[in-house]
Amino acid sequence: MTMASENIHIHIQHAEPFRPTSPFLRLPAELRMSIYDYALDWPDMQLSFARVQKQCTTLEQLWVTCQRPRCVFLRPRIATVTTPTILLLNRQIYQEAITVLHDKPLVLISPPPHSSQLGRVLDITEFIGEATLQNVAHVVLKMNLEMDSWLKTIERLLDVWCKKNRLKSLHVGLQGGAVANLPFRSVVARLEGFGLEAPVTFEGHLPESILVRGDQHSSPMHLWTDLRPQ
Repeated sequence: MTMASENIHIHIQHAEPFRPTSPFLRLPAELRMSIYDYALDWPDMQLSFARVQKQCTTLEQLWVTCQRPRCVFLRPRIATVTTPTILLLNRQIYQEAITVLHDKPLVLISPPPHSSQLGRVLDITEFIGEATLQNVAHVVLKMNLEMDSWLKTIERLLDVWCKKNRLKSLHVGLQGGAVANLPFRSVVARLEGFGLEAPVTFEGHLPESILVRGDQHSSPMHLWTDLRPQ
């Protein structure tokens, strides 16, 4: 062994253990996780829906006032969900932080608004990308049964999740009275069938024809809770 190789060998033996260059990564893991929990959450989709609804209302008023074809007006501008900056810093921070975000529920208390200009309910994937929806672990849907626009949104969500999903829980709260019309019954039945793919829980007024009361033949992957007065 030459003198040069001996020096290199000695230098390697006495080298200090690798330490992260980032002061943040030198913090204890528990503290980093607390910071991620404080810094990360799903956006309030109601604010996004409200902003777009305001645009739709303004465009509708312009159409009524100007009496010009709807096609001459710009379509509503939709701000899609973007990746939080903290997830773009480096690979280690991403791997630690994304687990914290995925443990938080994505809550939808109303569907996207209806655009008279486009003649349809806006697609939920215009606000939240398919890849993001497919990586969400926990979702809470608070469905007002008097809002028909929920039908398209639920069908679109299930189409996305049937392709791929990482759902650990899907909680559906039914509000606004019993499910009376056939389209809603069909959607609720499809949600119940989706319980074979992911854990689904229901709460609220359910149609008698598809109500599962937790007997021995019920799937253990989902639970129905009927809150109607006895």
